Amino acid sequence: QLIYDNKGGEFDIVFVTTDGRKVNTGSLFFNVDAPKHYYRLSDKDSLIISFTVNAGEEGFLKRTYVFYGNRYDSRIDLEFNKMHNVISQNRYDIVWTNGIRFAEENSVDEANFSNSSAYMGGEKFIFEAGDRPRDLSGSIDWIAVRNKYFAAIISPENPADVEGAYFDGFKEGIQNNGVREYYTAGLVVPFKNTNLESKSFSLYLGPISYSLLKGYNKNYEAIVDFGGFFGLKVIIRPISEYVLLPLFNFLNKYIPNYGVVIIIFALIIKIAVYPLTKASFKSMKKMQLLQPKM
Repeated sequence: QLIYDNKGGEFDIVFVTTDGRKVNTGSLFFNVDAPKHYYRLSDKDSLIISFTVNAGEEGFLKRTYVFYGNRYDSRIDLEFNKMHNVISQNRYDIVWTNGIRFAEENSVDEANFSNSSAYMGGEKFIFEAGDRPRDLSGSIDWIAVRNKYFAAIISPENPADVEGAYFDGFKEGIQNNGVREYYTAGLVVPFKNTNLESKSFSLYLGPISYSLLKGYNKNYEAIVDFGGFFGLKVIIRPISEYVLLPLFNFLNKYIPNYGVVIIIFALIIKIAVYPLTKASFKSMKKMQLLQPKM
């Protein structure tokens, strides 16, 4: 289970009322139109559930979730009906609080991979726990929180409908010298003070798999970290993304055993870099011959 039941970790809406109160929908009780408490979806099934809460004398806020049996993402439609006299400051926030639950026994190792991030203007911005709270202005493609193997990603249907994003986080020591990291990521959405306003978002909650994330065509795959060598991620990522990963997947397509694939993959890489290795050995040998004369 990836969601913290008692620490947040859900799709919440936050706004300030006209009388100055800060409201987080995570603390409100919604009326649910689902007759059952538990559903199991098959591959081609979908399920629509709506949550409604009254606001003001005549207004209400409605969240409608569309779940799919064969996908890790859900569609979330928001409807603000006659809430123009309830919401102030011409904005509301979409917030994911406290990240997602750590899934590995080695919490220190998992903390090294955990962060929150945003994607905007073709670039990914990363926020680490312990950094100062950070704000971004402009259209946002998505915001995300992640641990080592899983991520929660929120993306607006239209990035231009979002004015910015913000991030915060902290670390917490646990028993046996372990550590936990908690992240809060939010989207700033303008509110136009009309009788009826609606916006749609996607929520991905699933594994960090490059091919799976790329299939959504929303640049989700940017969250995959290919590592770096002396900080040269600009060079390492294209090589890993467009050469090494396709080669590995091609081998795995015909050889289902990952152990065998890794061995063959290593041999191919060794053969590919052999000319460079050979030249390096020749250069080292010449230097050794020159060493006595120097």
